Order: sequence, then structure tokens, then C-alpha cells
Amino acid sequence: MATFGDFPGVRITTSGGGISAVRIGAEEKLLIFGDADLTEGDATPAEAVQVSSRRSVNDAFGAGSELADAIIDAFGNGANTAFTYGVALPAEEDMGTDEPSPLEAAYSVQRGEDYTDWEFLEAGEEIGRAPKDQVNEGETGVHAVLTKDADDVSTLENEVGTLRGDYIMVKGFIANPPDDGDKYAFDTVTAESSSDAMFEFAPVDQRFDTDADRYPTVMGAVSGLFAGNDITQPVYNSALSGVGEMRQVVSRADANDIRDGRVIPVKENGTIRVADNLSTSEEEDWQRDFWRRRIVDRVILIAKGVGDAILGRINDERTRRATERQIETQLRGLQRDRLLTEDWFVEVTQDEADPDKVNIDLGITPQGIVKRVDVDIVIDT
Repeated sequence: MATFGDFPGVRITTSGGGISAVRIGAEEKLLIFGDADLTEGDATPAEAVQVSSRRSVNDAFGAGSELADAIIDAFGNGANTAFTYGVALPAEEDMGTDEPSPLEAAYSVQRGEDYTDWEFLEAGEEIGRAPKDQVNEGETGVHAVLTKDADDVSTLENEVGTLRGDYIMVKGFIANPPDDGDKYAFDTVTAESSSDAMFEFAPVDQRFDTDADRYPTVMGAVSGLFAGNDITQPVYNSALSGVGEMRQVVSRADANDIRDGRVIPVKENGTIRVADNLSTSEEEDWQRDFWRRRIVDRVILIAKGVGDAILGRINDERTRRATERQIETQLRGLQRDRLLTEDWFVEVTQDEADPDKVNIDLGITPQGIVKRVDVDIVIDT
């Protein structure tokens, strides 16, 4: 069986010039971006703050704020408190005319750079932790944005794509922007993004909260559910905990319309359930859902990590065969743990044109999950 650990991504241990251990992380780091009450909280706008308890959340983002409530909902639905971060988006009214949107500002922060002249920062405030640096190369994570803005969907999709290109295997979670004022017309719901690492949801508003003076979102609970479940546990038709009644009720026909738009329905029927796990991708060569995305990401990181471990070694058959065996061992373990079918292969060869280059070619087929049940009853009269 594969060796799983309670961390995000894949970790390779080397010893004596070879690989001594490969461990596959079952967790996801979770970053939630949203509006905070920084008159009550002490967080700095656009900075990633690691939080691990209700108290630390409220101290950072202000009790009762959208961001604080969402992170607490995420904890209640399984988010790992060791890997959860909040990012308070700068207030729109505090943004300078030449500054980007709040979400773009959060993503544009670079480690080690000085942003003390940004208009949304108070005198003396500095941003110490860049949000996009919290998931490292070789790790996996979820970036969840609490807004319902089409421009933010585009920003999130672009940032997710850029990070993934550096083997920072994040997935983007965001509400599908309503196309009928602030409510959804379910028969016209269509994903704003098109990526197998992007996941849009609708509807996301709970009933109006007079104390908070807003419609609370379920996106914190949703992101905690997906990020908090072990990689061996599929998330499909799963119930949310700690959320109230939905503002809009989704019928069976509505849910099908939402799915047809490549958006995940959030459906209330006694309990509130996330009624799918599909990405917004329009590709049809394989079913690009969250379950398969997580498995494929781990395999990518296994191949990369094992490949990186042989850099500097002699490019002969002994090195290449050892590399091939190590990857085979991990895929065989994933098969035994019911994540992969037996339909996989690995080939490690020397590049024909470059004697200093090794090519790793592999193919996998993730296991499916039960999404539909067809019952046929024959009555003998």
C-alpha cells in the first residue's frame, strides 16, 4: 500500500545517493480570501495569516466578519487547522486609483518586497507573508475566494494556472457569478472559467442574517469539506455541517441545469449537500473532477520528485531502471489503495538527442466513484 502522511503534496527522502522513502500527502493547504472587519481584527490586508482556532480567527479578522465566519465553517467541515490560512482582501474604497482589484492586490504581493506605499495600508503596516507563497512547490492546496465577481473568477483562474506551472498544485474554488441580479436563474448558469483545476459553485447564499446584515456564504464550509477530506475519501453528494437554510432552493431539474453549465450545485433537501465534484473544464478525454484531479496531481508530483532526486547521477541503465522501479512502486501502492485501476504504465528512457536528459513517460487511469445508480425492477405477475 502507498505510504500516506498528514501533509499536503509529496515528499521524497534521499539517502546515500538514492531514494530512501516516498510519502504521499493526504491533506490540502487551504487559503480563504474574503472581507474582514479589521477595526476588530489585527490582520494586515492582503497578507496570509495562519489560523488554527476560533479565537485566532476572530482575533485576526474580527468576530462575525465574512472571512472569520467562513474559516470557522471550514474548520467545522474538516479543514485541517494546521494548514489553514485567511487573507483579508483590501476594502474597495481603500484601493488607490492606480492599484489593482483587491484580489489582484493580494496575489501581486511578493516576498521581500516593500508595499508600505500602498493606499490600503495604514502608516507603518507591512505585508510579511505573501498569499501565493503559502503552498510550496511539490505541495497541494485549495485557494477559495468568497466573492461572486466575474473578474475575480478570471484572476483566480490565471493565478491557479501560473502556480500549477511551477508544480504548486492548487485548485481554485469560487462562487459562480449570478446572472440575474444577485440571484441565480438556474437554467442559464454557465461556468465563467474553463480549467480542470477550477471549481465553481451555485447557489452559495444562505438566508439573510439580520445580525450580520448580509447573506452568509457556504463557500467556507464547501472549501473546508473538499480540502479537509483525506485523498482516499471522495467528496460527492456530501453534506455540509453548520450552515443554515439556503436562500434559493435547487430542484432535481435545477441541479441538472447547473451541472450542464459546468458548475457544482449546492442543494438543500433536508440537509444541504454539495451535489457534484466536477471542474469547469470543457475537455472530455477524461472526467476532470476533484477526485481525479487530486489523484493526478499526486502522480505528477511523484514523477517530478523522483525525477529531481536523480539529478546529478550517472545517466545509465542502472539509474533509469531504479527510477522506473520507484515510480512503479508508488503507482502499485495507489492501485492497492483503490485510487488507480490496474491500467497504468511507466517508462524511463534516455533522450535520443540529449545524453544528459532522461524522459519519464507514464499513463494512469484513476478509479471512478459512484455518481449514478440505475435501478431496474421486474415485477412477475
